[in-house]
Amino acid sequence: MTYAIIILCFLAPFVIGFFSLRKDFLEVSSEHDMVEEFRNRYVSFANHFLQTGQPTSDYTWLVMNSDRVQQAIGIFGIIATFSAPFRMYTINNYQIIINTIPKFKDGSLHENEAEFVDTALMRYLGNTAHSIDTMAAEARNPFIWFRQGFQLLVGLPIYFLSWFGLLSAGRARRIVFSAFFKVLAGIGGIVAFLSGVVTLIQGKDQTITFIKQFFHH
Repeated sequence: MTYAIIILCFLAPFVIGFFSLRKDFLEVSSEHDMVEEFRNRYVSFANHFLQTGQPTSDYTWLVMNSDRVQQAIGIFGIIATFSAPFRMYTINNYQIIINTIPKFKDGSLHENEAEFVDTALMRYLGNTAHSIDTMAAEARNPFIWFRQGFQLLVGLPIYFLSWFGLLSAGRARRIVFSAFFKVLAGIGGIVAFLSGVVTLIQGKDQTITFIKQFFHH
């Protein structure tokens, strides 16, 4: 029984890491699809407006989803210092999506601003497509499963602080996935992995017996 617990503890980071990576992959893919749909409808809407001067029925949908998309694309949707046409005024940290969409209807849109939105969306989609490819490759690597799972297990005390309201959820996640924490967890993960392998090799007969019993049941 004790040896079975050792084996299960060794396998736990693999399982936790796999499902964590899969969850992250599905979330990023879903967000990418959402922004891609927004861009497709925006391009169709903007082209029609610039040709006819009239908004289409997509305007309401774009406004309803603009906050969500603005948040999703993050820094890609922010201009550090935005200057209005003829430099009538400037705005720092200008959020492109939520500030530009309403201008189609109030008549204050400048043609360049319509391009800003599309450029921001394309930059985000390009960056995210690369991230999705990387995450898909990582999801096929058992060593990365172990690293991710071990990192989450080591980070449990940080998450406990978050669950009890002593840290925000975002702050806890930033700590657990910070470069410094990753290095510490990586070193610990290597030691734990090698220790687990040595334990399994030394008790290979017990390991084989456990596996047979596990699949038999």
